[in-house]
Amino acid sequence: MKAIVIGASGGIGGALAAALGVRGDQVTGLSRRSVPAIDLEDEASIGAAAAGCPARGRSTCWPLPAACSTVTGSSRKRRSG
Repeated sequence: MKAIVIGASGGIGGALAAALGVRGDQVTGLSRRSVPAIDLEDEASIGAAAAGCPARGRSTCWPLPAACSTVTGSSRKRRSG
């Protein structure tokens, strides 16, 4: 299967991308450090990253929570209680 991991340069994203690769998936890792870089607040960078992703066949996209919280602007932390 083809997998797209957004946030692949982070600890969780890197581990997920590695695990998917070991499993035999074709992994495309995207991050602020990838080529092309992806900035979830910049529409042009999202388009450039999408253009470089696998176009044919079935793909699964793994957006990681840290990336999602950046888009929504949420900076709140959970309190343990």
